[in-house]
Amino acid sequence: MSCGVLTSSYFLRYLAICHPLFLSSHSKSARAFCVIGLIWTFGISYSIPWVIPTKVTVQYVSVPEEALHAFSPVQTDTAFAQIARA
Repeated sequence: MSCGVLTSSYFLRYLAICHPLFLSSHSKSARAFCVIGLIWTFGISYSIPWVIPTKVTVQYVSVPEEALHAFSPVQTDTAFAQIARA
């Protein structure tokens, strides 16, 4: 956990214990949506400069035929199927 997360959680605990009426009067859903929107806006605006110079390349590798058969499904003729046929 980062220091910012720990500090904010301790601050909210302090407010909830020492000033319980303060939190109940200031917590509204419109304020929560505004804060969430600001966090998303900051995160996107911070990430955009890192996305532009990044180049993703896809490399295709040929797989030998023997490797494909190594993962073939198990035979369906199990002991339960043999009992059912009997």
